[in-house]
Amino acid sequence: MEIPLTLIPEIGAHSHHDLRPTGRGTALIRGVRVTDTEALAAIRVPADESVVELAGNVLPALEARTDA
Repeated sequence: MEIPLTLIPEIGAHSHHDLRPTGRGTALIRGVRVTDTEALAAIRVPADESVVELAGNVLPALEARTDA
């Protein structure tokens, strides 16, 4: 999945095999595709978009924000 770095700027500062900046202001993210309809409804994902789940250790800077 490719996303704009503006959505999660922390991606540019981390090195992980599931994240790869493209050099075009986007990053490729590899993770398990989320298919749980309740989870997708809770985050209001448009029908033409997908969601992938990342392990907590992929972006440690975000862990602090989700623990609060």
